[in-house]
Amino acid sequence: MLLSLYRALWGYRGFILGSVKREFQARSRNSLFGALLMLENTP
Repeated sequence: MLLSLYRALWGYRGFILGSVKREFQARSRNSLFGALLMLENTP
């Protein structure tokens, strides 16, 4: 059971990490730290 859960999470790792990153950016967008993150992530 634990192995199948791990495999499912590993399969969706890109989606999970992207969702967490977007949520963090949305929460910190109005703060100074959020502005610094935006500058850091620009190409």
